[in-house]
Amino acid sequence: MSGTLRIIIMIALGFGILGVLIYGIMRILSFVAQGYSKVSDLVDDIRKGDAEAQATPRSLSNVDRIVIPQILRRFPEYDNELMVRRAVMDGDSYLKSLLSGVSSFTEKDGVRSFLEMMEETAEKAKNTVNWTDPRVHSAAVSKFEDNGDLCYVTYQVSYQYSVEGYTYQRKLAVKYIAAESPDYEKKIQVYKCPNCGAPVSQIGQKVCRYCGIALKTAAPLSWFIFDITDMS
Repeated sequence: MSGTLRIIIMIALGFGILGVLIYGIMRILSFVAQGYSKVSDLVDDIRKGDAEAQATPRSLSNVDRIVIPQILRRFPEYDNELMVRRAVMDGDSYLKSLLSGVSSFTEKDGVRSFLEMMEETAEKAKNTVNWTDPRVHSAAVSKFEDNGDLCYVTYQVSYQYSVEGYTYQRKLAVKYIAAESPDYEKKIQVYKCPNCGAPVSQIGQKVCRYCGIALKTAAPLSWFIFDITDMS
């Protein structure tokens, strides 16, 4: 084999090896690029999921069929639709109170202990709240408590607010108590039969179910806010 042929063969082998190396490097780069693309897509999906979760209102307990009949047995004239609207309004007032630093609730809204708590809570929130644009979505009844003389109804309220461009979804629990009036010494007054002293729990009740005496007026029970707490 001549020297020239030997050189040609060596050059050909060199180009062949170089081609294999280049092909291998290109394949590696392709795999890396695909992997990066998949990771990037995964990150984008996670971010998209987070954004959708932030923008989706929190689900509320769907227990109307269980709770409302319990309430109606004690309070036949109970209007759940009206109370849902009130819970939405009270939730909105609560958030705006935190945002402004001044409680917007009055004596017609809640018991004295709640009003005092709201004044303190709003005052503290004035220097700590870092969110904006609060908005209430909806409300739903979630619980009824019958403790004899005192009865409570709790509504869940879904809401959102924004922080640095991100939207966060949360829930409130707004708890109401049925009472004649909020006592300024933090003692709830319950309407009682003037004859036997038994509690009269049914709004519009005309006859005491314990002693049978006719009641001159309907039981003047109202629903006062007993407490509002953040469920998040």
